Amino acid sequence: MAEGGYERVGGREALHGIVSRFYDKLVRTPSVSRHFIHVDLPRLVDHQTDLIATLLRQPGAASDGKLRDAHAGRGITEGEFEIMILILRESLEEEGVPQAVSGEIIAEMRKRMALVIEPQE
Repeated sequence: MAEGGYERVGGREALHGIVSRFYDKLVRTPSVSRHFIHVDLPRLVDHQTDLIATLLRQPGAASDGKLRDAHAGRGITEGEFEIMILILRESLEEEGVPQAVSGEIIAEMRKRMALVIEPQE
């Protein structure tokens, strides 16, 4: 049986390391760092690791409601979301995640953009 994306990343421990380094970059990025002030980063890394693991194993099992609630009122713009996608893609590449797997992760994240960004009035 062929390995899925989760296994090709190296499982939870490897994925957790990738996500941790991704957030290290985000908090140092001036255009998005404001979103991480007073945030429990280890907890956030754990949640994001679980989300990506779920997206790789069972995309339909990810809770859109939880994702929407977690980002409500944070004022995340579409531009900031795109910066996050760019940094995530770079982080996955740097960690040697196969392009097909990183593409799958990015595509699943993009499908959920409307749950994360604040509507512009």
